[in-house]
Amino acid sequence: MKTSPISLKGGGVILLLFSFLSACTNRISPQEDEENLPVLPLKIMPSITEAGYTRVANNQFEIDDAVGLFALAGSTSLQEERYVDNIRFLRSGNDEFVPDEAIFYPDDGVALHLISYFPYQKEGIAVGKCRMPVSVQAQQSSATNYALSDFLVASKEEVLPSKNPVRLEYGHKFFRLNIFLKPDDGEDIDALLAANPQLTLHGCFTKAFYDFAKDKFVDYAAEQKIDLAGTWRVEQGQLVGEGVILIPQETNPKLQYILVNVGGEEHRAFLTADVQMLSGKQRDFTIDYNASSDILMGHVTGEIGDWDHTGSSTAPSETLHPYVNVSKLSFEASNIYKVFHADKQVAEVCKEYLVTPAFSSPAIVAYPMTDAGKTDLSKGVVMQLIGQPGDVHGGTVAWNLAEHLLAYTPGTLPSKKYLYVKADGQLALSVKNSEDILTLLAMPEVVRDVRGGTEHDYPLVKIGTQYWMRENLSTPLLTDGTELTQQTTVLKDRSGYIRAGGNYFYTSDVACSPLLLPPSWEVPDWEDWNILLAYLKDEVAPLKAGTWKPVSDNSKVPPATNESGFDGFPVGMCVESKGAVFLSTYEGKYVAYWTLNKSHTATDAIAMGLTSKSNTKGEINMKDDPTAYSIRAIRKPASE
Repeated sequence: MKTSPISLKGGGVILLLFSFLSACTNRISPQEDEENLPVLPLKIMPSITEAGYTRVANNQFEIDDAVGLFALAGSTSLQEERYVDNIRFLRSGNDEFVPDEAIFYPDDGVALHLISYFPYQKEGIAVGKCRMPVSVQAQQSSATNYALSDFLVASKEEVLPSKNPVRLEYGHKFFRLNIFLKPDDGEDIDALLAANPQLTLHGCFTKAFYDFAKDKFVDYAAEQKIDLAGTWRVEQGQLVGEGVILIPQETNPKLQYILVNVGGEEHRAFLTADVQMLSGKQRDFTIDYNASSDILMGHVTGEIGDWDHTGSSTAPSETLHPYVNVSKLSFEASNIYKVFHADKQVAEVCKEYLVTPAFSSPAIVAYPMTDAGKTDLSKGVVMQLIGQPGDVHGGTVAWNLAEHLLAYTPGTLPSKKYLYVKADGQLALSVKNSEDILTLLAMPEVVRDVRGGTEHDYPLVKIGTQYWMRENLSTPLLTDGTELTQQTTVLKDRSGYIRAGGNYFYTSDVACSPLLLPPSWEVPDWEDWNILLAYLKDEVAPLKAGTWKPVSDNSKVPPATNESGFDGFPVGMCVESKGAVFLSTYEGKYVAYWTLNKSHTATDAIAMGLTSKSNTKGEINMKDDPTAYSIRAIRKPASE
């Protein structure tokens, strides 16, 4: 196969390939001298709608900007052999894009499928794959980082050698949020501009993989604070000019918010569900600012420019205070709250179950952080013993992590509502005016599990020294996006899951998959369950939630208190016998959790179970019957 060379030249967002061919035929003769082959320029023409949000959207690359190019011959795909594999084209000082090495068209008339992207990545796409890691920069206040946060893709099929240019039009794949700050009547907009409000966005993923074959983002990671780009200016009575580029992802109104710092006073405004982060789209988010109000309002308005624009909405925001008011923590999204000062976690607040020799009680306990940024479980402060009257609050808890034991010191204070954190990191239930205390922000801690572009937030609960998901696993996918097979039976040779009553029941081999759970989480073994049961003194009523039915007409049902917050509902289990799945037989009476063996290479012959027969340790052994059980995950110890 003989080929003709290609080079690059340009200054905008549309790439053009030229091929000078033989005057007599549409291919170059094999006998031609290769040194005399013409160099075919690839020109860039500025035909994109001017929006002015990135250097690319301004229709002009800067010096040293680079794009990558793949070329596929015939009907091949990215997962197969590539005719051109991730060649870099670098913009030089004379508006030319120069390839790192010469590229040639095939001389046999085979059509090419051209795929190009910006910004260039040296690693490209692994052989046999069609996914590329992508990211946005956390420090978008830097012009360079802001430009590198853009991600554009161009694709053109059936490209044949021709003297005419081949247009490669790049489309934005990320999402753009434009921020406006509108002062209320009575506020001085010039004073607000002079204060130069500092904005950061929290709760969004900054890394993912882009699937070129499916044109979608998967495998999200790296949730972190993002500094916004731009410079404020006054237009039509409001501050405009700042914004942020984001990877398209599911909006989470409970966890994603903008932090506004004006002269040291901080407010937060949560994103709303109608801020849909769609590929190639952008929206305007206006924050109504009132310095004296705890509540601000955010409005999302319509689309503009070449990034399509998408509607409007409102959202409240609040002023941050030098304390956490635990009476305002619902503990619905999670039994654990992280407490932040600026971007640093300074405390953890848990609604947990304290079991001592003298009493057992749900409690709200606050823990400081170590210098290494981990929760210091040896210095807990009991803010409230829930439901306990009198001056019995304010005690201390110290956990022995090796022995999983609790040392409790009784308190002598009334129930406390406010938590303070001093500048040195110490916790306090009351402070003097002269003491240096931090402004605080409390956010529920959840496991943000994103698979196949869909996010599920699992609440957490701390019981003793262990951290558990507060819900059973509920996903039809592995963490890499692979779809599990939905089954209607659980025969021995069938792998996957059964979904019944809104619950997921997994087969044994799925429970052993290393791709089943998010990082830092695992299926428990019997050592994990025994630690939990030992802390509860082998009493499982604090684990059981919901309404439990008697196993037989004459049997009694012991109480289910759920005081630990574990939320062990009697969802049943799937057992196969003679071609029928017996779920209804067990629903409302049992729940079984897959339990791994000591080596974590297979499931144990006995699963952990809760039953309506008793409130003692439950063991489920179905012997050789094919089964599908629930999965409840535990967080791996920090040392692992």
